[in-house]
Amino acid sequence: MSQEKLDAIDNCLFELLELVENFNEIRIKSNKELSSGYFNLARSKYSLGAGTFTSLSYDKRMKSGATITCEKNDDKDLVQYKLGGEMYENKTKPQETETNLKNRANKEKTEEKKEETTKEVKFRNPLFWYGVLVPQSLRASQKDFKNVKINQNLDNEINLHQNTGNLVWDGAYILSKYLYRLKLKNKKCIELGCGTGLVGISAWTYGADITLTDIEDVIPLVNENVWTNVDTILSKANNDTKLSKEKIKIKSLEWGAENCKNLDVYDIVFGSEILYYSKSHKALIETLQHICDENTLCVFIYKTRKLGEEQFFELAKNEGFSIEFIDNRKLISEFQDSEYHLFYMKKI
Repeated sequence: MSQEKLDAIDNCLFELLELVENFNEIRIKSNKELSSGYFNLARSKYSLGAGTFTSLSYDKRMKSGATITCEKNDDKDLVQYKLGGEMYENKTKPQETETNLKNRANKEKTEEKKEETTKEVKFRNPLFWYGVLVPQSLRASQKDFKNVKINQNLDNEINLHQNTGNLVWDGAYILSKYLYRLKLKNKKCIELGCGTGLVGISAWTYGADITLTDIEDVIPLVNENVWTNVDTILSKANNDTKLSKEKIKIKSLEWGAENCKNLDVYDIVFGSEILYYSKSHKALIETLQHICDENTLCVFIYKTRKLGEEQFFELAKNEGFSIEFIDNRKLISEFQDSEYHLFYMKKI
């Protein structure tokens, strides 16, 4: 076997070991949060007791199976009780003949088939299981099941030439789901053209020290999303968390050699759907030349829109960058057969 093949195998083994180490870190962190969350859920269920409900814990959307109506007779000073509801009515219905039962069964099957096409699964908020008096332990469990919430600005027209940073594009979602494969803890990162901030915020949750950048018009939305999520996550985080506000920053940035003189060199550079406008490729390469060295990894994702994306790769290679396309099978399943492509870039 040639030395070149042996080196390739060694590189694959090193990559595998890094992924395993990263996976173990994520698993340990997830186990802590999930165990705490499920423990608090169990405590809240225990607080209900064995099937005990009061009027305060009766949710208005629950349908009663049986009802009792009390009526007072003024003349005789007596109270009359009337039973009703589905459970009572089913018990008091007269017995049906075998023929009627068969006809009704056939009718019900037909109706069930019709209902199957329109049936919707509705989310039931666990807080409503407890009506007005929600156990504190249930509220505590919510802290262990957290998500990133991103606001979009859809008031203005959005197309490929204006207001593109006001919307969460699929590329940002795909890249944010890919981040667990990277070793981001304490890495100095920057996102170019961050838009709503989804990728940068997600990288921060993995322990990255990240700077989110975009043009001045987009910064207000970035600020809103970043600080809303950071404050929420930190308020719900465990005491042993190493996340902090100091590790996420926001900066307005116009690409080009003249505009990035104050920027540092970074370990990782993220870019999501920033290749669609071919006229900006030269300025983007100039920015990358300034913020990258031979150890910097650029992680980009784009969609083939036939708007000149291939020109970027030609320009990047001519300026001394290597390009490695990532197998789409490493993307989340719903986009593995899509026109989205993720690639790495490094200075040679």
